[in-house]
Amino acid sequence: MEQSEFDRKIEVITGILANLSVKHQLHEEHMKDWDERMDRAERRMMRVENVLKLAIRAGRRERREWREKYAALVDTQMRSEAKLERVEEAQARTEETMNSLAEGQARSDRKFEAFMDAVRRDVERRGGRRSEDA
Repeated sequence: MEQSEFDRKIEVITGILANLSVKHQLHEEHMKDWDERMDRAERRMMRVENVLKLAIRAGRRERREWREKYAALVDTQMRSEAKLERVEEAQARTEETMNSLAEGQARSDRKFEAFMDAVRRDVERRGGRRSEDA
């Protein structure tokens, strides 16, 4: 093999190596850029994960608080209904008592009227004189 042919092959190999070196450098830069993008994507994904975890915790806390409030409301409603029943029973007893008192008052009124009628008749029979005068 001659020197010129050898030099030409060396130049071709050198050109290929230079070309490969440039391509390798571009590939390295591209990979570095890709790695940076992946790092940013991973950081964003971690932030999204953290926000999602916070949202889930907040949702669980809200649901637990809602259940507690609902249970308290149901308990209060049940106690209110029980108190209302007792009030209704007391009101019924009061109405019975009032009816009984009204009947008693009516009897007393009738007896008083009968008494007053008797007094008036007695006064009329005596002619308007007092019992002391008689």
